[in-house]
Amino acid sequence: MTKQKDSFSGLDLRSENGVHISPDSNLGDIDDKNLSEQIRERYSQDTQFRKHLARWVMWIIPIWLFIVIAILVFCGIGLFSLGPEILIALLATTTINVLGLANIVLKGIFPNRKK
Repeated sequence: MTKQKDSFSGLDLRSENGVHISPDSNLGDIDDKNLSEQIRERYSQDTQFRKHLARWVMWIIPIWLFIVIAILVFCGIGLFSLGPEILIALLATTTINVLGLANIVLKGIFPNRKK
């Protein structure tokens, strides 16, 4: 009886498109840690990600609002003209984006603990 060769036997899971993928040396192998250390590590990483996301949103919202207000002012003083449909779409999408991003950040900071 001949042994069948597995089609995945030659697959190198440590490289992608010929580029070697190595784990982040700062993180180490999380599977070597016990459960409480893994939970603590995950909590720390989640906290860092939430801080980064909150900072990003707190920069992008004011910049976006400034751009939208500038467009409205320029249209108002006649520097350029946009149709009312475009202005309505701009204001509607801006409102939805601001509320949505704020909602994402607030849900990250104050997660729903009900189970």
